[in-house]
Amino acid sequence: MKNGEKILRSWIFYSMSTDSVFCFACTVFGKRDNALSNCGFRTWRNLAHHLKEHKYSKGHCDNMTNWHELQRRLQTNTTIDQRQQDLMRIEIEHWKGRYSDPIVTISSSASNDSEVNFTCKSAGGYPEPKVYWSVNKMPFQDISRVNTRTSNDSKGRYSVTSILTLNVTGDVSVTCIIENERLRENRTSNEVQCQSRPLELELRLPSVAPSLDRNMGIWFCFRG
Repeated sequence: MKNGEKILRSWIFYSMSTDSVFCFACTVFGKRDNALSNCGFRTWRNLAHHLKEHKYSKGHCDNMTNWHELQRRLQTNTTIDQRQQDLMRIEIEHWKGRYSDPIVTISSSASNDSEVNFTCKSAGGYPEPKVYWSVNKMPFQDISRVNTRTSNDSKGRYSVTSILTLNVTGDVSVTCIIENERLRENRTSNEVQCQSRPLELELRLPSVAPSLDRNMGIWFCFRG
């Protein structure tokens, strides 16, 4: 001011490239329909009067309200953009923690011809999972027949291998379930079905020694 008084106007900024002043609130939130929000004001003789008129104009007051509202939302993390970022972060964390679809493979036991090993594998999840088996669509409870191992990589993501050993004497269906408690998510493998059939010696193995048991069975498995 001419009398030396200083007035703080936080909404004013000076552009060295145009040698003019602008209203920040109106430049960002307004329609840019005046010099202070469009090309800049540089008529220094009338600056004080022009700023006073601009300060109390309806457009400037509305833009200042929008600016203060944005500042408040930024401080409290409640902006629309912040909400989108939060949703994106949740989605990223969700996918980072998800396990791959479990895959079950089958192999015969080295110690017993009637036993079948069902091996379930899944990877890429967090935290360490729980593994459940279902046999003939019922939860399998005999943990002595299950061997589960987990490992994690440099990023902390887990891989799991679980082996279920069954004595297959009849038709059986098996599925493996990987539970992620953190995501409240279960991932289930395709159903693996094994069928046991009598070995017809006289038709399939005519040259087999007669001492073989004709009630001996064979099994074959396939994925559902």
